[in-house]
Amino acid sequence: MGEPVRMFPEYMSILIQVHVSFTRINSFLLDHELKNENLNIDENETPNRSVRIEDGKFNWDPELPLPTLSLINLGIQPGHKVAVCGPVGGGKSSLLYAALGEIPKISGTVDVSGSGSIAYVAQNSWIQSGTVRENVLYGKPMNQARYDEAIKSSYDDVDIYLLDDPFSAVDAHTAATLFHDCIMTALEKKTVVLVTHQVEFLSSVDRILVMEGGEITQSRSYEQLLM
Repeated sequence: MGEPVRMFPEYMSILIQVHVSFTRINSFLLDHELKNENLNIDENETPNRSVRIEDGKFNWDPELPLPTLSLINLGIQPGHKVAVCGPVGGGKSSLLYAALGEIPKISGTVDVSGSGSIAYVAQNSWIQSGTVRENVLYGKPMNQARYDEAIKSSYDDVDIYLLDDPFSAVDAHTAATLFHDCIMTALEKKTVVLVTHQVEFLSSVDRILVMEGGEITQSRSYEQLLM
């Protein structure tokens, strides 16, 4: 009897984890489908804006009176690098979800130019149980030249990159290397929206968005913010 009793707490812990997992899966499967009208794809080959949001109001729970994001007016030119800053809970991550069409839209329009191809890097890393190569490729065909660059976030060649605070879990030296080698060099001709708390990178981007309370309170260049 000693062994089963000793293992009982471990079994209970596993059962609790299973219950939590099934609850999350059930919640996901029963959630409302997102409407296609949340995002419009503009197939114009020479667009003026890669991402454009006009009079946008968004809410994770449409039943709540206060929206998650409101008064969102945003236009990002192709190839520009835009940094999104602000306090925790200010709506930075939700802004990226709005550009993805992944948050219910209450009003306004969201337009994405070109083929509508977007790469999104979440705050939490998605590491597979496999080799480094498998994590870099993520099921895509092997391209030795691009693989040798060892830049995971740029392996998927798309038009727009939405990066949600990707440097939060690395040291300052690694963050600087990733920023300059990946975002400013490998993605030089791509449109990048970067949520970040690293103020040392702000002088290198084309525009800085400051968010607070679910609104864009400032949208200026680094030089304009210093004035």
